[in-house]
Amino acid sequence: MTTKRFSGFIVSLLWMLATVSAAWGKEAHYLGRSVASVLAELQDASLQFLYSSELLPDVSVVQSEPKDGDRLAIARAVLKPYRLTIKPINASLYAVVRGDPEAAAALHIEGQTREAGTGAVIIGARVELLPLGLVRWSNMGGQFSFDVPTAAPYRLRVSAPDFATFEMNFVVGAGSQLPIHVNLRRAAITEVVVASSRYTIANSQAALSFSVPGTQLANQPSISDDPLRALVRLPGIAQSGISAQAMIRGGEPGEVLIALDGYPLRQAFHLAQYNSPFSVIDQGIVDQVDVFTGGFPVRYGNRLSGVFDIQSRRTSVEPQHALGVSFFDVHGRASGEGGSAQNDWLIAGRVSTIASVLDRVGAGVGQPHYSDVFARFRARPTPALQWSASVLQSQDSLAIIEENRESARLEGSTRYTWLRADYSPTKNLTASIWLGHSHIDSLRRGTADNPDIAVGSVQDRRLADFWDLRSRLQWQWNERHSLDAGIEWDSESASYDYQSAIAFSPFVDPLRARPQNEVRNIGLRPQITRTAAFASERWRFANSWTSEVGLRMQHISTSMESQQWLFDPRLSLRWDVSSQTSLHLHWGRFHQADEVQQLRVEDGVLNFASAQRSDQIVAAFDHRSAAGLGLRLEAFVKSQTRPRARFENILNPLALLPELAVDRIRIDAEESEVSGLELSVVKQREPWNV
Repeated sequence: MTTKRFSGFIVSLLWMLATVSAAWGKEAHYLGRSVASVLAELQDASLQFLYSSELLPDVSVVQSEPKDGDRLAIARAVLKPYRLTIKPINASLYAVVRGDPEAAAALHIEGQTREAGTGAVIIGARVELLPLGLVRWSNMGGQFSFDVPTAAPYRLRVSAPDFATFEMNFVVGAGSQLPIHVNLRRAAITEVVVASSRYTIANSQAALSFSVPGTQLANQPSISDDPLRALVRLPGIAQSGISAQAMIRGGEPGEVLIALDGYPLRQAFHLAQYNSPFSVIDQGIVDQVDVFTGGFPVRYGNRLSGVFDIQSRRTSVEPQHALGVSFFDVHGRASGEGGSAQNDWLIAGRVSTIASVLDRVGAGVGQPHYSDVFARFRARPTPALQWSASVLQSQDSLAIIEENRESARLEGSTRYTWLRADYSPTKNLTASIWLGHSHIDSLRRGTADNPDIAVGSVQDRRLADFWDLRSRLQWQWNERHSLDAGIEWDSESASYDYQSAIAFSPFVDPLRARPQNEVRNIGLRPQITRTAAFASERWRFANSWTSEVGLRMQHISTSMESQQWLFDPRLSLRWDVSSQTSLHLHWGRFHQADEVQQLRVEDGVLNFASAQRSDQIVAAFDHRSAAGLGLRLEAFVKSQTRPRARFENILNPLALLPELAVDRIRIDAEESEVSGLELSVVKQREPWNV
């Protein structure tokens, strides 16, 4: 084991030990504190305590550390020595009153989950008792039970994959037993997950979905608290070193589609000219991320490997206002509602602090700086119509001077502005439309001054503009069939102004595969027009089978007198073997053509390559147990033809000015194939925080 790997192993081990120690061996933190401060800490929007300072003066302190339990149990434990207890006013409000806590007998709640209509038992459904936050999973007989400490109003929330969430309010009387019959209805066919290789970081608690509340995405350890870096924990996703770009199942970083509220982000990373270390997505604006690591539907196009479909934060999620400082940035967020919730707004921004931190620690890695801001306004003028206006803007720069070697200054900015409208005249029909503009600006200046190897300079300025018009129609025309269709049009234009000159030392002749002296002076103004249409039909048949058949057609025309027609058929099939187990099979064809800003002019590429093509087969086995344990096993094969030329620096992949390096090589592959087997296990449990 190398020293680097051993150090990484020790750091990982210490982190794991610290986490386990904090979770299971935490020190007492209530003992000796005032009871009133403990009650204040236990409160949130779903649970409030009402009490008088005469009952709880400041001298009332916690006399013994409460045992682990829900918040109400902790409240009763700290009040017990003063012969006080809590009395429910409603499901979320409790009053502190005089009384004997021992007098309240424990209450038992039990019930059973079944499918509405058929009466079939549902195993492994998630059952949550609010406001206590207790969670159970229905057993092999569909049964669940809770022991609660007091008679009070409660709310039951039951969810299971492919079923609509069930909620009910009820009141438990002292000493009573209340059998609850939960009949879950099948979800609309449009909500059933047919595609394999799909994961969700969301508020959903469905098994096998890698579900994490969107507001807790920040709790996932990652460099710079980056939500896209946190996704590396999902199967099939990898990142290399400093870069935050994802590589999915052996694909290249640029093969992942990133969309925010349905609008594509062509450049979603800060310092894209230098390994893209940070994304432009603030974790504070993320509500949900749908991740496809293969086999994604035809509504997503022009990508080979995967999709990160991000939905922005709901304004109803607490807290609505936040301000914070980290090693990497200062960030803030504010949101609100108005007009009887007919409209809402959200704004969030970040400014980096990492440059000043690196200066203080003497890291000597340059002066990185970045900032970004996101703003969204939504309105609902009628119950059927909602429209929104959004803008995401970012800026970044990096200045590095390496004595007797390289110096460079990199600057970049992006701006995405779009309007979106959603119209739902009925619950089974939704039409959506997007109109947007994207602007990308990039500048590189630098010199290489090492006479023993090479002497040269680069000046590279690029501008790109995109106009997008997109529409989507979702129509469930009966209980077993649904249609998803749409059209897309975008117009792309770019400006390339590139100059470079390099002279290699004769001493490096055995290493280089390029002329000893090379000068490039390139000015291009390419344009691309894309038109695409897609349609997919989902069909539930024979009760336990669901299929999705789709086709995506795309026409690409460039100012360089090239045209392409691309056809992407896809087929997904799901078989529900039982209420716990399902099998998935997917076959699909995927194309990816260069966008207007992706010409590698620094390496002498002056024409857009033919679209790359990938054929994929994915087979998956999903199972969830009655204890909230989910298991997924996936096998996949990706065959790719016409991969575009790739340029790499084989000795130093982090070179500031890679085209001036002696180790720059071109790789031309005729075809490629990637196959693999992925096993993932998810254990759901009651919520807890350390």
